[in-house]
Amino acid sequence: MRADRAARMAGAAAGAARAADPRFTWAQRFTAIPAMLMATALGRTGGAPKAAVAAAIGGIVYILSPLDLLPEIALGPIGLIDDAGIAAVSIGYLIRCADRYLRLTVPPRGPVYAAPAPDDPTVTRITTL
Repeated sequence: MRADRAARMAGAAAGAARAADPRFTWAQRFTAIPAMLMATALGRTGGAPKAAVAAAIGGIVYILSPLDLLPEIALGPIGLIDDAGIAAVSIGYLIRCADRYLRLTVPPRGPVYAAPAPDDPTVTRITTL
């Protein structure tokens, strides 16, 4: 039962990774996380939902913490499975939030068209009377 739950959580994180926006690289996502967290803390546009950020940070703190609900010493591999599942869900949240942040803050790629300069001799200007 416990292994099945951990497998579902790992599958959710893998699904988030597959659903990640193909326009952005993993390096862009990871470098956007600090800016996204700052925008969230300041309540700016592009910030992630506070509940998602709190869940992701809580999961990371749980993994790094020496306290564990299912200790590896007593339960062996089952203790590692809960840590892996929590890590997968936390990373999945951060990936989805980073994609959302990048979609809202990074301009789309492609040609940028600017108006010609007023004194450009290659532009024919039509004037009306």
